[in-house]
Amino acid sequence: MFYINLVFRNIRKQSYKSLLTALICALMVLFMFIYIGNISIIKKQLDRLPAALPVSAQVSDHCGTQAVGLLIDGSLIEQLRVSESIKDLLYTTRLVAMIASAIPDEEGDDEMIVIAGANDLAAFPFLSGDDITLTSGSVQDFMSERQAGVIVEETFLHNNNLNPGDYMTLPLYYIDFGEIEVLLQYNKISDIDVLIAGSFTPSEATGSIVIPAMICSAGWIEELLRANDLPFYADSASFFVRDPFQLNEFKAEMNQIGFLSVSPQAPPSMNGIGLSVNDKTFISSAGSMQKNLLIMRAFMPFIFLLIILVGYIASYLMTLSKRTEVAMMRGVGVSQKMCTVVLTVESAILALFGCLIVVIVASLLTDIGLTDGIVISVAYYGGYMIGSAIAVVTLGRFSVMEVLTKAE
Repeated sequence: MFYINLVFRNIRKQSYKSLLTALICALMVLFMFIYIGNISIIKKQLDRLPAALPVSAQVSDHCGTQAVGLLIDGSLIEQLRVSESIKDLLYTTRLVAMIASAIPDEEGDDEMIVIAGANDLAAFPFLSGDDITLTSGSVQDFMSERQAGVIVEETFLHNNNLNPGDYMTLPLYYIDFGEIEVLLQYNKISDIDVLIAGSFTPSEATGSIVIPAMICSAGWIEELLRANDLPFYADSASFFVRDPFQLNEFKAEMNQIGFLSVSPQAPPSMNGIGLSVNDKTFISSAGSMQKNLLIMRAFMPFIFLLIILVGYIASYLMTLSKRTEVAMMRGVGVSQKMCTVVLTVESAILALFGCLIVVIVASLLTDIGLTDGIVISVAYYGGYMIGSAIAVVTLGRFSVMEVLTKAE
């Protein structure tokens, strides 16, 4: 109890120096809060980067000039569908129907109607859910669950005296590229009675986009072609990379599936084997953040050494000013070890006081929580006490008689 009272007596006796020591500790802990806080902010920004800058990919021909109206093998679409490296896969396909002209007195060939299929409504940029009216169910379920039927454009329904819920007979044709790739061929599948499941009216300007007369589920077209022993091809496909931080692994998987990197020197083609990955912005931003994070983390050992040095200097100056008092304690029989303990405990109390003040204030004013603040303070406290212990032990080795003689 005597030594505890002695510690607090020394603190009160040199209140100015004690307050200065506690303030130095508080400022250093605050510096640690700012330093660790900046690291935490960069790390959070890095974690959120995939959501802020998603990496998209678009299937194209080998030279990258064409992204729609392609011939994308159905096996490639299936491998994309089951891949864990991608998300939000969108793909479209199409059939055509040859029907008699709806305009009276018009002579000539039957009118060719495009039936566009997709696995998700988002694949059609000219439509939203509000533009579609179904006889039953939701648009998302209709597009994704391979439901049979077509959703028909309002004008087409009006011109042909049709209504949602009716059945219409469609002579369906399968699009083939033939031996000469650029020449399309239309091979008849059969005449099929198809349910008109709903209607749509594009609500926004479509620019150069050609609006199909009918849309349907891509899965329904897949099953229809499979039932007739015909191969399935998509005419466009796009998706997002699930984990942009694993781009090398993603690209290796895509190459293994059968996609090639876009090469401007390759001849134009309708064969959908090219893959354009829009990753330049993400790579640039992520690289910059990772570099900053690496630099800041690399300085942590030097910061710890700085804390030890601060603890050493602060305790050195405090102990140096008390050398006469320590010599007098030694002169009345107090051991060197006990004197060292008293000085160390004094430094520990002052450092702890400075840490507690900053932890409470900083946890209220910054994003660093109380728990993280305590961890930072403990780390600082440990480094500070190492420096303090070195200073106290170093200055404790002196001649008592010499100090007392000089004091007299």
